[in-house]
Amino acid sequence: MARMLTTEEVAGVLRIAQRTVVELIGRGELAGTRVGKRRWVVSEAAVEAYVAARTSKGNVVAMAGRR
Repeated sequence: MARMLTTEEVAGVLRIAQRTVVELIGRGELAGTRVGKRRWVVSEAAVEAYVAARTSKGNVVAMAGRR
């Protein structure tokens, strides 16, 4: 089973605001699953796919220690 991250954890990994994570999910740029009425979770694989899609050649995004 894939590890699921809260929007707060995703924000920390991507170094963006938690609200931005929710906006990315809403726009369909980041795959997320709604848990309850207000909470979202995102798979670690979805975060990795998001980073890979936005990382150009030669531009390395460090995610060390996030597994």
